[in-house]
Amino acid sequence: MRIEPLNRWPDVQRLLVGYLRGRLLGVTVTTTTDDTLVARLPLLRPQRIPGGSADWITEESIVDLTAFAADEGGMWDLAARAHSAMLELTGSSVVDTAACSSSFGYVPYSNPGVWRAEAMYRLTTRAQSHV
Repeated sequence: MRIEPLNRWPDVQRLLVGYLRGRLLGVTVTTTTDDTLVARLPLLRPQRIPGGSADWITEESIVDLTAFAADEGGMWDLAARAHSAMLELTGSSVVDTAACSSSFGYVPYSNPGVWRAEAMYRLTTRAQSHV
């Protein structure tokens, strides 16, 4: 006998991919990077990382958000746009709060033709009942 949980929390990575694709037109949003990264710039990569907490009502998820661009100015522009979009998630139908835990900062990348910045966010979501 399989027992189903009473509540399910949203898949935060999937939620962010859809949301950011709709908000940041012209930006590739994906949870993976590979050897085609340069051809897909500018690119955002949301990844849920370990941490956070949950109870029967809410779940706190930690998300690492990485912005990739072809030059420094493009990287900072993408980071600023992504930051605004993330904070605007607060109060949406699924996300109660979206807070920046660590603001965007430059992180060197192995390819000199790619500029990278990373930030960390905490998202609090509500469990969704299912029937």
